[in-house]
Order: sequence, then C-alpha cells, then structure tokens
Amino acid sequence: MKTKKVNVLSQLSERELPNPLSQMLRFFDLKKTLEITMDEGIKLSGANASAIILIKKEDAKSFSEIYTRGFINDNSPKKIESCLKDSSVDTILSNDRIIECNNLGSEHPLYNLCKLEGIRSFVCLPLRGKENGIGLFYLYYKYPDRYTKDSINLCLNLAVQSAICIENAMLFKQLKESEEKYKLSINKARDAILFVNPDNARIIDTNPKLEELTGYSKKELVGMEIWRLYPKSEIENCQKKMQKVLNGKGVRSEMVILRKDGNTVPTEMNCGLITYGDKRFMLGICRDITERKRAEEEIRKKNKELENFVYFISHDLKSPIISIKGFASLLLRRYHGKLDEKAKLYLNHIQKGIDNMERLISDILELSRIGKVAAPPEECNMSEIIRDTIELLRFQLKDKGIKITVQNNMPIILCNMRRISQVFQNLISNSIKFMGTSKQSQIEIGCTDRDRFFEFYIKDNGIGIDKKYHNEEIFQIFRRIEEIDVEGTGIGLTIVKMIVENHGGKIWVNSQKGKGSTFYFTLPKCG
Repeated sequence: MKTKKVNVLSQLSERELPNPLSQMLRFFDLKKTLEITMDEGIKLSGANASAIILIKKEDAKSFSEIYTRGFINDNSPKKIESCLKDSSVDTILSNDRIIECNNLGSEHPLYNLCKLEGIRSFVCLPLRGKENGIGLFYLYYKYPDRYTKDSINLCLNLAVQSAICIENAMLFKQLKESEEKYKLSINKARDAILFVNPDNARIIDTNPKLEELTGYSKKELVGMEIWRLYPKSEIENCQKKMQKVLNGKGVRSEMVILRKDGNTVPTEMNCGLITYGDKRFMLGICRDITERKRAEEEIRKKNKELENFVYFISHDLKSPIISIKGFASLLLRRYHGKLDEKAKLYLNHIQKGIDNMERLISDILELSRIGKVAAPPEECNMSEIIRDTIELLRFQLKDKGIKITVQNNMPIILCNMRRISQVFQNLISNSIKFMGTSKQSQIEIGCTDRDRFFEFYIKDNGIGIDKKYHNEEIFQIFRRIEEIDVEGTGIGLTIVKMIVENHGGKIWVNSQKGKGSTFYFTLPKCG
C-alpha cells in the first residue's frame, strides 16, 4: 500500500477538547505536555506507540528534540523521517498535510526499517503553532489496517489543540531558562544589585552581594525602604538622584552605605530605570570602593610627602646657590683687573652653571605643581592664548628671524588657561631652540577638529629629531637629545605631557632629522 497525503484542514471535525488536554492548559511543563499528547493519541487511534519530533525554529529541516511512548525507540522516528523522500518536514508543515501508511508491504521503501522496529503501519501529523510549524506527531502500529478515518480525525483535532499547548510550554521553557541564566548572572555578580519599586522606594529583589555589603539578610532587605541603607546626611542627596533616574536619566555617583552594624562603606552606585511589561523598576548596581579609597588616600599622603620633600630640597639648594652666585659676581666686579683671562672664564662658567641650576630647580618645582590646579577650568579662546604666548617670545623669534603663522578661528576650550599657555610656550620655545641656521625659519600653529577632541599642532622646519626619540622617551624627565648641544634642563616636554594628560588629552611628535618637527596634542571639546 502506498503512502497517502491527506489535507489536515479539510478533515478536521469539531469535537470537545479531551480532558487530559485541559490539564495541559493549567501548567507549562513541556515534557508532561508531550507525554499527555502521545498517550492521548495512542488511546484515540488505537496505536501501539507514538513519537513527537520538535524542529528547530531557525531551521525547519533540523530536529531539536525527539520524544517517544510505547515500544518505539528514540532513533526510529528520525530514521523513518529521513527515508520519507517525498514527504519532507517542509511539505508536511507548510501544506498542513498528514502522511499515512496503512500497510507496509515488502515493496515499500520503509519496509526493512519498519520491520526491524516491529512497525507495519503509521501516521504522521503536523504540529503547527500560531505562526510556524513546531514539529511532527507520529502514531505507530504493530499490525496493518489498524486505524480508521474517524480515529485519524480525532488525532488531527488532538494535534491542533496540543500544538497550542506545546508551543506555550516551549515558550515557557525558554523563558524559564532565560530567567535561570539571569538569576545565575545576578547572583554571581561581583557587584551588589538591587531592584527598587519607584512608587514607594522599597526594595523588590537583591543578590547575595548586597547582603554581604549591608549585613542584612535578603528577607530583611526585600520590602525595606531604600533610604534605610544610607546615613541621614545622605538621604536628601539620594532622593535627588532617584528623581533624576525617574526622569529617565542614568546616575553614577559615589554614595556611602550604612550597614546593619552601624558602620559605613564607600560605594560607587550606578542607577537606571528599566521597564518590564507595563511596570517600571529602578535598577541599582553598587560596588564597594573601600580599597580604592584607601589607595587614593595613600597616594594623597605620598604626594604630600613628595611635595614637601621637593620644596624642602629646593629651598635648601637655593640658599647655597645664591651664595655661590653672589660671591662669583663679587669676585668679577672687585678683582676684575687683577684676574687673568682664564680666571674670568672659570668664573663665567660658574655663573652659567648656577643659572642652569636655578632653572632646573624652578622646573622641578613647576613639575611638582602640575595637577594641583590653582583655578577651576574656564572657557579659553585658544587664539588669545597663542597670541599672548607669541608676544612673550617675540624677542627670541625676532633674534632668530623666525616667521610664525597661526591658523584663524581657533576653538574655545574648557581648560586651565595658565597651564595651556605653558604648553604653547614650552613647545614654541622648543621650536626656536632647535631651529638651526635655516634662512627661512618658520613655525606654523594650527588645529584640526577630531570628533570629541581638538588636535593642535606646532610645526617647524628646524633640525628635526631622530626617529629613535619619537616614542615616550622624548617626554621622560631629564631626557635630552645627546647629539644636540642646546641649553635646557630636560624637563620642559615632561611638564607639557603632564599638563596635556591632566586635561584628558595626549601628545606625540612626528619628525625627521634635518626636516623639522611637528608636535601634536589633543584637548577635549567643551561639554
């Protein structure tokens, strides 16, 4: 007997939902739902075994799971399906058809396979969800001619009704798995997490890390007003931040948590509003920053000690240097006529060394002050800063015959004016110092818009810098280019780098020996 294809929709008769199926609507257990469907199919059709193959949502030709009842084993349905060349999964599901074989004769392609499994006839029914096919429903018989048209219609009705329950159970299973993954990730999180009802400011759910942070148990935390986790002095600030969250703004700030034992813990809190269905929740992620605060305090102490040390050393060095300089000058003035040329040369060398030492001490003091901003950042017109800097250096520029050009319409930057003026002064002075003997000496100053930053450059056609110095080495303290003999302390570029980085930018150089240098640095845009 040949395999027949029957249209499902034309064969459906309206019947009451079997009682076991009504049970499926009361729970969402996928395995139980499938077992009830297969058991009910066996009862309604008189079959000896049943199987359900669930297909993958993303690939209708692939099976995700196979369930069986009766004598059939788990591999048989898959083997039979693979042999039904004229009745693929697509054909059954897309056309709402069934495949039936009432008597497997020796000429049938499935005869040998089904004989081994003890099958003489079978029916394959489609399981369709609301939008797509979700699987195949098999009924197997040990003997031929054991099902009737009425029994198949009953099973068709069962398949239609069961498919809805199976799809719901599958969705519930996915949701449950997703929820379990979510709970696992929340519970394993290194930060404390809490969900708050924005209507009454009470905690809805937490993770173990919050219990550890606050000293309260989960039972104590759930239902607690969030204000109880903060000292009285912090509550008003906390309420303002919560209002920002309710207005749709994310909030990140440092907050002090009040533990159950009365101790406080410094934390960094990130808060935002999330929506689930038609309900809103406030999500808070809280990190203990006790160690960070301890490290910051330690750094502050060390910096203070270093600052005091620098000032102490500088003061102690300045006194003898001033004395030496004074006596050297006195010798030159009072005994000028009595000193031979060699003695005068030695005294001049002493004075020159003392001047260099004074500059070095001043630069070290300046370096120690970088980052300790005396005035708050302000909006500064970079054109004005560059103009004032050029005015300060006009004699040096004129002395070397250097032509300087500045790009028009320089931007306005939020910065410390004194420090950024220092950056331009040091970099322009650097260009003057390393200009060489070019007859057409030039310095060019400009700026390029780079998305969130402005990129400034100071370009010259001086002697240039060997590529081996282009990395961080050139910005290191006391680092000087060995083959170039110019005055300097080796601290200027270090000061420039620290100022730029303290403003949130970076600095680098592009140069070629004998072809000039271009120093680039970036500064963030206002706002």
